[in-house]
Amino acid sequence: MKNKAFWICIVFLGTTLNNSFSQLKSLEYEDFITLVKNHHPIARQATIKAELGDEYVLKSKGNFDPKLSGNFNQKYYTGSQYYSKFNGGFYVPTWFGIAFQAGYDNYTGVYANDEYRTPNNGLWYAGATLDLGNGLIVNQRRTELKQARIYQQSTLVEQKVMMNQLLFNASSAYYDWFNAYNKLLVYQSAEENARLRFEGVRESALLGDKPYIDTVEAFLQVQNRLVQLEQAKMDFQNKKDQLEIYLWQDGMIPIEIDSSVV
Repeated sequence: MKNKAFWICIVFLGTTLNNSFSQLKSLEYEDFITLVKNHHPIARQATIKAELGDEYVLKSKGNFDPKLSGNFNQKYYTGSQYYSKFNGGFYVPTWFGIAFQAGYDNYTGVYANDEYRTPNNGLWYAGATLDLGNGLIVNQRRTELKQARIYQQSTLVEQKVMMNQLLFNASSAYYDWFNAYNKLLVYQSAEENARLRFEGVRESALLGDKPYIDTVEAFLQVQNRLVQLEQAKMDFQNKKDQLEIYLWQDGMIPIEIDSSVV
């Protein structure tokens, strides 16, 4: 039921958007390319790639975050405290392979393990650890962070490549549509002029100023211009369809524009 409601909302939203686009009179290049950048699925995928690289770096930096820990256990039986064990502390790793740590242990009770037993007031400790040999030169945390930064850079490059290719293809589609529209205007004008010429030649022929054979030539020119006009209309429609490939809303809903949009 939820899926059905979701798709009903999608269809409704798509219809609303298409209705709003059908009211457009013109679509300028700047507005078109902004729509592509913000809403095309590939543009959104490219943005996700960049965000994924940032999150990978953030995750790797988390390996250097200070860590707090604590644990508390007690056991009582027949009125006697078998043991009471508490330990807590913090651990601070660094980029250079040195880690600082400090904490507090309190382990007492009748049956407390002598190896871990502490005074009644507990025992504080502090110290530092240093990775020697392989750990000093190549630390796992440093390696992961370096790899994450390399991945971040690679995702940025991939994002740029994807966006550049998308914008190039979208721009080509826009200017193909632009040229097809202007060619349509030229052939509309040519057809109108051919028809006016035909009317003028026919009037001249009726008045005896020109032979009737000239009306045939003028009529054939009208027919030729009509064929060219229909081809221009078809080409304009095809270029419009190609343009609509790059028109989306929120990366999910394809948008259509009316044939009258210029």
